[in-house]
Amino acid sequence: MKTKLQPYVAAISLLAQVAFGAPDDAAQRPSTQAATASSARPVALSMADPAPRAHGVQATALAQNSVTPGPTVSGPSVTLFHGEVQVLDLANVSRIAVGNGEVLRATVAEPGQVVLIGEGAGTTTLRVWTAGGAQYTYEVKVRPDDTARIVRDVQDLLASEPGLSVKQVDGHVLIEGDYSLASTAARIEAIQKIYPQVVSVAPVRKAPTAVAIERMVHMDVRVVEIRKSALERLGVNWSAQAAGPNLAVNLATSKNIPRPLNGGFFGIATNLTSMLDVLEQDGDSWTLAEPKVSCKSGGEAKFTVGGEIPVPVAAGLGTSTVIYKKYGIILEFKPVADDKGNVSSSIVAEVSEPDPTFSNVGNNGLVAFRQNRTETEVSLRENETLVISGLLRNSGSTAVNGIPGLKDVPVLGNLFRSKEFQNERTELVVMVTPRSIPAQAEANVASIKRADQITVGVNKIINSNMAE
Repeated sequence: MKTKLQPYVAAISLLAQVAFGAPDDAAQRPSTQAATASSARPVALSMADPAPRAHGVQATALAQNSVTPGPTVSGPSVTLFHGEVQVLDLANVSRIAVGNGEVLRATVAEPGQVVLIGEGAGTTTLRVWTAGGAQYTYEVKVRPDDTARIVRDVQDLLASEPGLSVKQVDGHVLIEGDYSLASTAARIEAIQKIYPQVVSVAPVRKAPTAVAIERMVHMDVRVVEIRKSALERLGVNWSAQAAGPNLAVNLATSKNIPRPLNGGFFGIATNLTSMLDVLEQDGDSWTLAEPKVSCKSGGEAKFTVGGEIPVPVAAGLGTSTVIYKKYGIILEFKPVADDKGNVSSSIVAEVSEPDPTFSNVGNNGLVAFRQNRTETEVSLRENETLVISGLLRNSGSTAVNGIPGLKDVPVLGNLFRSKEFQNERTELVVMVTPRSIPAQAEANVASIKRADQITVGVNKIINSNMAE
C-alpha cells in the first residue's frame, strides 16, 4: 500500500513546489524609514554562525540555514546623525554584521526589519544576509549631529542680530556677517559651547561711539584793552606784588583773595558788561575780541590768541632746519558745573611773547621768547566774571618794530599798535564769564546743531578746493 502511494506523494510534493516556490531574494530591494530606538527588539545571537574576524564586528541571526551564498549587492548609502534611529526594511533577514561598532549599532527587530542606531561620528559598512542566500552591503555615515536642526536653532538664537547670517557648510554651521556689541560676542561663544560644530567667521566691527547730550559750560570771553586808571572803576584792585598774570574775581564790592597764588591774585566781578560799555563810551577801553568757548562739564576748552614765528634750528652736518614756535595768550579751562549753576574750573594762563632784548632777527634769524605761566583753580557762580590781567608787559616800541608781523597778529596786533599800550598807560584784560547749560536746554541742542552745520559747510569747502 505504502509502495503504491509513493508516486502520488512525490507528484503532490512537486506540484506544491511549483505552486508555492521559494521567493526570489534577489528581487527584494530594501527601503529606509525612520523609527525610534524603543521599537527595536533584539534577537539572540546564533552561535552556529561563523565568527566574524573584523574588529568591532557584531553579528545577529534568526536561523541557521544551509543556503548557497548569492552575489553581493551594494545598497544605497545611509546617513545618520549621532543618536538617530533608522530602520531598513528587508525580507527574510538571517544575520547582519557591522564593521565598526563604535560608529553604528544594528539590531534585527523582526525578520523584515534591521534597526540602525548612530553611535558616533564616522563611516562604517553594514552587511546583511537573507534566508535565500542574498547579500547586501551598505555604506553608513554617522554625522556628529543634525546640522539642519542646529542651523535652525542658531538662527533662532541670533534672530535679534540683523548683521549675522547662519548657513550649513559640509556638516558645519557657519556664522557670517559682523557685529559690534559685546553681548553678541558672548552669545556666539555660548552657542559654540553647546554646538561644537558651529564656526564663527563674523569679525567684530568697531562700535560707533554713542554721543550723548551732556551738561555744557559756555564761557563768554572778552579781550579788552583798558586804561589802568579805569581798572579801579571796575572794582578790581591789582596788587603791585604780582609777578605774573593777575587773576581777580570781584563782586560789586571788591573781595580780593589776600594771598598770592602762583604769582597772581583772584577775585570775582559781576555786572562788568554794563560797566565796560560805559568805559568804551568814555574812551577808556576798547574791546579787541569776544570769542565764545563751550565744552561739556568735565571737558576741556582752550582759547589761544597769537601766532607762530619761524625759528632756525641747527641740524646735523652743519645744516639747519626751521621750526615754528607759538606765541601769544593761551587760556585753558577744565570746568565742572553742578545743577545749581556753580562752576569750578582749573585755569592755565600762559603768555609767550618774543623778547627783542635777546633776539637777533637781522643777522641769523634767532628769536628769543619770554614766557609767563599761571595755574590755579577757581569756583564761580553762574554769570560771575573771572578777570585776568597782567598778561602782557610792554617794553617799548622795539617789540613792535623788531619782530616782523607782530603788529599784524589778530587781536594782539591792534594792541601793539596802540600808542597808549606802548606808553604803558593801558592794560590787556581778559574776562571770562561761565554759564551752565543743562543737557536738554534749547540753547545746548541749538549749539550742537549749529556746530554740525558748520562742520558740514567746512567739509564742503575743503572738498570743493581739493576738486579744483
